[in-house]
Amino acid sequence: ATGYRSGDRFNIYIGDLYVLSQLSVEQIEAIADRNTSFDSHIRTFIRTNLSYRFLVIPHDKVRAFERFIQQYGLNGVLPAINPLSKR
Repeated sequence: ATGYRSGDRFNIYIGDLYVLSQLSVEQIEAIADRNTSFDSHIRTFIRTNLSYRFLVIPHDKVRAFERFIQQYGLNGVLPAINPLSKR
């Protein structure tokens, strides 16, 4: 939820796929001129639009469960980032 892109692929994906397309020309220019931070826009987007949940499962089942979600989704909804199946 920090929005910091440095070393965090999730924040990079959110910035590239969701935030950048919502920015105005003026906002992009302010980022380019270092008058504002792209990370701050990402942080605001995450805190305003996203939530998370987790499930505690045995360590040896984690990768199989991740692959299942990537391939089949949850309740028939594929993940927006990193699915294995084509939409």
